[in-house]
Amino acid sequence: MGQEFRSTKSLGFAAGLLLLANVAFDGLEFVLELVQRAYFPGIWFSQDDFLTDAEAFFTMGYFAALLASVGVFIAGSVVFLIWFKRSYENLEAFQVEGLSTTPGWAVGHWFIPFLWFYFPFKIMNEIYNGSDPDAGELRISNTSTGVIRGIWWALWVSLSIIGNITLRISLNTEDPATLELAQTIDIIALPFWMICGLLAYRIVREVTSRQEAIGAVADSLVPPEPPVFGR
Repeated sequence: MGQEFRSTKSLGFAAGLLLLANVAFDGLEFVLELVQRAYFPGIWFSQDDFLTDAEAFFTMGYFAALLASVGVFIAGSVVFLIWFKRSYENLEAFQVEGLSTTPGWAVGHWFIPFLWFYFPFKIMNEIYNGSDPDAGELRISNTSTGVIRGIWWALWVSLSIIGNITLRISLNTEDPATLELAQTIDIIALPFWMICGLLAYRIVREVTSRQEAIGAVADSLVPPEPPVFGR
């Protein structure tokens, strides 16, 4: 291998843990939304400024959970992208030929409008396929996908678009019926976000395991240091 392999084991563990935490918070939000619909209907869209003690308690708990969820999402996104970049860097260490981009742009594509629809998925496929421990010495960039990665990305793109639409609706209308419709769509989307997170967790674990296997083989082939004899 040319460039030195850098383990992603710790980053993969942290990214996976935060992905599971995101899934847990999505589940909590789903339950809270159902509780709100069942016991506090219309609380978000009421024109009345007065809240009962139960409504006030529920509202504080809901927004505390929402704030914690946002913090976990941000932390998880940062750690995932660091893991993503290092995993792509390791493809150079594995001497994968014909890579489509650089490690920096592998991350940058996530933030560029329209490009994020496809290129991060393409790069993830490169990472996964280029990390095959059974590929042998000749490794050529391969962007073919598998079922798990395909479903993960289809969910990510479609749910991101839906979330963006419902957010814009919520910010640009005061009509209670329209706001409730946007909330209903978001509630329906939550279980699918959970599936998306679990698939991402599986992909991170698999890629990390594959890269560690290659790294272990490479380490076993490094010749020992020559003995040093005293005078």
